[in-house]
Amino acid sequence: KDRWIHVMRRRRDVAPADLELKNFSLIDHPQETLATIKLLGEVELESIAAQLHFEDPYCIDISPYLILAEVWPALSGVFHGGRIKSPVQKAIEAVGLRRSLTMKFSAPEDQKDIWAFPLRRRRPSKISRSVERNLEPQTREKVADSFCDALDVWLDVTADLELTSEGKARFANLIGELLDNAERHSDLSKDGSWSVVAFMARREENKERVFRCYMAFLSEGVSIAESLRTAAPEVLADIKRYCDLHERRGQSRDTLSTLMALQDTITRDANATAGSRGGIGLQDVLEFVNMIGATASTDRAPRLTIVSGRSCIRLRAPYIIGVRAVSTGQRMIWCNPKNSPKDPPDPEFVFDLKDHFAGTIVGLSFVLDPDHLRASINERN
Repeated sequence: KDRWIHVMRRRRDVAPADLELKNFSLIDHPQETLATIKLLGEVELESIAAQLHFEDPYCIDISPYLILAEVWPALSGVFHGGRIKSPVQKAIEAVGLRRSLTMKFSAPEDQKDIWAFPLRRRRPSKISRSVERNLEPQTREKVADSFCDALDVWLDVTADLELTSEGKARFANLIGELLDNAERHSDLSKDGSWSVVAFMARREENKERVFRCYMAFLSEGVSIAESLRTAAPEVLADIKRYCDLHERRGQSRDTLSTLMALQDTITRDANATAGSRGGIGLQDVLEFVNMIGATASTDRAPRLTIVSGRSCIRLRAPYIIGVRAVSTGQRMIWCNPKNSPKDPPDPEFVFDLKDHFAGTIVGLSFVLDPDHLRASINERN
């Protein structure tokens, strides 16, 4: 705020700034992508005009665009025009982010190779920014049901399959719990915000038809580590022991705490801890995505990245699914070769960020492989 210059007092003899957004993906390039988004704020401080150039040939992760949609209303409107590829335009239009980003490209006429779950938001009580807030009930239950419908369409398009009643219930519970966690844990009043968006795109890769899926879940406010500071005493004791053991190995206590939060039963909710429930949402997501996104191609395997506060956790092979402990049945993912809490996490997958992100965002990418989907159904039958 101290460096911000009123638009009417900015120098008009300076050439417009050009910013290139390349490899714009929190899933694969979290540090660089956050730095790029931060740079928008730097430019907005004093520039009279600037252009944004989206250089990726496709939308390779929808999560940074979801962040942009939240940041955009706070900027001074200095960004006008720039390059953007047609497939990226189609993705932004399909998920309903074009209006939020005030992009003026014409709506693409051809949407036949993209299937979207458009933007859904939840605002804390009395602060909705929508002029139609009273007409837009966005309960997590409605969103979860709509997400099931979208996934059903994706399965039908890729492999002529559909979710069973059990599958729908499981997926709806999974999405509902993610949104519930975001709502309760992103704000200490348990009245937090969340945004969610997803799409599937059909692409030609090496003369092969590939169905790539992208999902993003955003909650503004406190980070996972900050939220955990109000957990039950026994949870805090477990976190302290783990952090004391590894904090000198390269990751901060906040990042180690964030990794702890991925383990079954670790939750901020003291009531859930007392009832030996809760704290299983992320593990459920990993199990479901590894099942539905199974593929023989390593470059198409599921990838999930969590950015929260100053912490980043990148989950992908070989650390992509929790292993159940023989004694308790609880799923654990410690991001090291032995999958042991006694060993430090791999710093390539669990690391500190240079900048603080005010909340948590989860970016997810996987491929729906028709052959593996059908094989999985046949195996169960």
